[in-house]
Amino acid sequence: MKLYPPMLKELVNVNGSLVLYVDRMKDPGEASVDPYLGADVTDLITLTLRTDAGIWIDKQYALLNEATLFQIPKLEFKKGFAAGPNAKLEYSITRSSAPPETSLPLEFELKA
Repeated sequence: MKLYPPMLKELVNVNGSLVLYVDRMKDPGEASVDPYLGADVTDLITLTLRTDAGIWIDKQYALLNEATLFQIPKLEFKKGFAAGPNAKLEYSITRSSAPPETSLPLEFELKA
């Protein structure tokens, strides 16, 4: 199954590129994973933020028929911005009866 990228609430489209203005964002930032086909409350969703400063991970069980929300501390984006402008957000789903599946990445740029 092809999993769509997660969403990040405060991203802005600037000339076709996604940008997160770190100084203007709320704390914490809100990411979400939309409902997906065959979701079950036992599915574990692992959200991963990758920046030039490192990796931040959070895990939650899937919600049925609604987005699963994640709160990402603003500090994680600030640390990433200090190290470089590149960021990627993705998630994987671990089910009891199948190998983990990983979403397409949401790639964006960090700016002040």
